[in-house]
Amino acid sequence: MIRRTPRVGRTSRSGVATLVSGTSWQAVSQLIPLVVNLALTPYIIHGLGPARYSVFLLVTSIATMLGQFDGGIGQSALRFFTINAGRGDAAATTRLLCTVTVVVAGFGAALTTVAFVFTDDILRFFRLAPDLVDESGLLLRVLCALVGVLLLRNVFNSVLIATLRFRITATAIVVGYLVYAVGLVLCVERGWGLYGIAATMIVQQLLGTAITLPPALRLLDRRGF
Repeated sequence: MIRRTPRVGRTSRSGVATLVSGTSWQAVSQLIPLVVNLALTPYIIHGLGPARYSVFLLVTSIATMLGQFDGGIGQSALRFFTINAGRGDAAATTRLLCTVTVVVAGFGAALTTVAFVFTDDILRFFRLAPDLVDESGLLLRVLCALVGVLLLRNVFNSVLIATLRFRITATAIVVGYLVYAVGLVLCVERGWGLYGIAATMIVQQLLGTAITLPPALRLLDRRGF
């Protein structure tokens, strides 16, 4: 009996190509935000003023902290999406996605509700200047609502990552930060303040969702819904 030798070379080259491609896109998606933030920070501090910029940092820090409280469900879902992708089981991926989406949506709705109810109390605790309260309150409510949207989008992004679609997720991040940079410059130049920043972040998240959601949906199986 003649045994065929496995084509290790081709598999190895394919694996290396995938690794290089994924690493490159991930590096770009991490480098662009770093460059944008470093380049714009002095300009934004000067343009918004120390008081308004401090509020901006405070509110974004609160929103970022809340965005970390997903209970590890995102990483767990990614693990099983990867296993299902290796098996070619799109129906199982879809079933898990539906379950996780319901859980994350419920958490996001609860987070948004709490933010809308307690925003005034949170801002009062930090003793903000009276002339900044209204725009700070709007920004905090908007960012907390966007945290829920981002958590949901990350679930769908996990499906893309599990199937090695790094280019799509990286493109969404890069485009989002370019929108963020342009929006911040306009906020400073036009004097829109924190109202403009809130609008910029809404556009940023909507555009990122428009880039990643359709490709993720195409990887699902109707039998899993």
